[in-house]
Amino acid sequence: MAFALGTLVVGMALVGVFPASALGGVVPIVAAFCGIALFTSSWWSLLLGESLLAATFGTVSGFFFSLALLLLGLFHNWYAVPAAGVPAVEEIFYIVWCCFFIALFVPFLRFPLIYPITVFMVIVLLALAATSVFTASSTIQTAAGAATLSVSFLLFWEWLNVSMTSVGMSKVPPLGKVLGS
Repeated sequence: MAFALGTLVVGMALVGVFPASALGGVVPIVAAFCGIALFTSSWWSLLLGESLLAATFGTVSGFFFSLALLLLGLFHNWYAVPAAGVPAVEEIFYIVWCCFFIALFVPFLRFPLIYPITVFMVIVLLALAATSVFTASSTIQTAAGAATLSVSFLLFWEWLNVSMTSVGMSKVPPLGKVLGS
């Protein structure tokens, strides 16, 4: 759920739901919350012996922590990055995280269909975000926001399935067939 909420806020920010002046306070706070929640989930998964889940939650928590630090640091000029260098820093951030999610995509091919689709959409949103910064295109930024909102929708779908199953209800909505089996 934390991943879903974080992507919802970031997606709304990218499509322009929030005024740009609010982003310096809203997105880093949400990103920090998501980092904490996913870090906690990572440890919980590790204690249960779920190593891939723990590694995934832990790394995604790192994504949200680093996003929060990036946004806060750039907003407050903590890193003394000149204004002309800010786009390059953002591009590096998106490209590095895109590479991680490309690597994560491979093991997720052994999961129900919705999971590799979600990881693929994260790759798309990060590639679009990097492209929007590189080209300074608000249209591509909006597309990145739309991709981010679609990831949020998929994550809410997955959470709903897991929560319904955990209380003894049928697995609704379905997650799709397991790939690679």
